[in-house]
Amino acid sequence: MFRTKITNAKGQVIFSNLDENCDKCCNSCSVVNEIIEVCPIFKNKRRRGKISLEGAGLVYLCTEENDYLKSSRLFKEKMKMYEMVLKEIISIKDTITEAVNKDTKRLIHNLTSLNAHNIQELYNVVPQDILTQDYRDQINIIKDTVKSNSDKTAEMFIRIAKNNSAMKTEFAVFKKLYEPNALLHPKRHTIRKVLLNVLHTFFQDFTDQGIYVEVKDDIETLEFDYETIHVGLYHILENATKYAAPESRITIFFRGNPSSFDIVFEMLSIQIGHDEIPMILQEGGRGRFAKLLNKPGGGIGLSHVTRILKLINAELVVNRNVKPKLAKSIFGNRYEINQFIIRFNDITTLNKR
Repeated sequence: MFRTKITNAKGQVIFSNLDENCDKCCNSCSVVNEIIEVCPIFKNKRRRGKISLEGAGLVYLCTEENDYLKSSRLFKEKMKMYEMVLKEIISIKDTITEAVNKDTKRLIHNLTSLNAHNIQELYNVVPQDILTQDYRDQINIIKDTVKSNSDKTAEMFIRIAKNNSAMKTEFAVFKKLYEPNALLHPKRHTIRKVLLNVLHTFFQDFTDQGIYVEVKDDIETLEFDYETIHVGLYHILENATKYAAPESRITIFFRGNPSSFDIVFEMLSIQIGHDEIPMILQEGGRGRFAKLLNKPGGGIGLSHVTRILKLINAELVVNRNVKPKLAKSIFGNRYEINQFIIRFNDITTLNKR
């Protein structure tokens, strides 16, 4: 077995399987190849060596394998191999680290932002300075404030519920997409009921924009992982709050086929270019007309939907401008009837009457 340590030009460890006590030996090594008659850690004969490549980093190797103890040539060839690929190893590690850190940073940023929104919602109803004036009477202060501002308190409750739902979604996305061997827990659910569980958190957003959401009746049940569908539904509805036309109607209906089942979100929403559908389903992808609205977001939502639905053999389908005669311009922006469809593939439906 080889004991190996690889560091970059800044001395940061790229890889190491050294024992904790081996670092002293590694630091003291200054040659490409030498025999250690009695290793102070493992108490045996070993061969070791270290190479340094300017601007890249260094590699330290140590082994007790008999072939390498007998042949310095084999050991030098091993060292030469690492020297040749050292830059590539460091580059690959940096790329992987950057990708992982980007996902983690995004999760932390989103959760921090949502938490800040919740705190602000609370203090909009009961200002922080009032609470701190007499901490012993906080309960009475809050009770009096809630009684005298019942409408404001109700709106606060709805917005906090939405933010908490968003937090749940962030955790679910991270767990399902970025943790290895993420577990699914498929159970049978009534599709319409699951949809309504997510939809209620967006009630205030749609009401503020004068958007009426109609959910058609359906008693279909399917077997799926609840968290996964929650993520898909959440991001589609969040997308609708940004891009659906004000004072319009969103119709959500259900459509069964012999081997698939659709949840269809049909809405008058900002125009999607005829060539943009593949792009808006990718991370960072936003349509050129959507960008003109200057809505917050980085084109992440629909890409999450696309990726996470694959875990349960489902997909996101986008049909643009399905009713051209109903297209209209509002404040200089063109809106068309677009459909966003969550499609369950290869399913056996039950309870359809």
